[in-house]
Amino acid sequence: MAPKDMRPTEDQILKWNGWGYADSQFAINKQGSVTFTGNKYDISGKVMPHFRPWFESHLGIDLNYISPSQNLSDVVIDAPVENEEIVEYLKEKNISFSNEPRIRLMRAHGHTVHDMVNLREGKIPRLPDIVVWPKTEREIVKVSYLSVVHRLRAEKTQFPGNRSLTQAIEKKIL
Repeated sequence: MAPKDMRPTEDQILKWNGWGYADSQFAINKQGSVTFTGNKYDISGKVMPHFRPWFESHLGIDLNYISPSQNLSDVVIDAPVENEEIVEYLKEKNISFSNEPRIRLMRAHGHTVHDMVNLREGKIPRLPDIVVWPKTEREIVKVSYLSVVHRLRAEKTQFPGNRSLTQAIEKKIL
């Protein structure tokens, strides 16, 4: 159930376990200098020859140490608890939604170091069963009404960036 207004590749071009685009990251080139991959940021493609020595001498960080992330295909994502009545209501009201695993995962976490480490290590708690994209205040009211009528728990309200920034992966009741 893909949302009608979501850009088709948005969930593919963004990192599932970090900030920014999937093709963008700091890397060490063959000469041992730090570079930034991808082509979506001003820093992309830049070689930073003083970055590594500064980090190593001032912060004592060994940039040869690698801590690989989990592969998304290895991450176990629980199936959503489906409620056909809710799905039909959202369709009837023409409110965009999805219960696809990757979309639920990408919209369920924050972007603190704590959140990122948990994701990289595959520590993923129960995710929301459905992600809803109301476009107007009226649709927000309809979704709120739906939550009250069905005694649903809205774990987070997210705004334009579609992501919570801190501790969003932690289960809390609002």
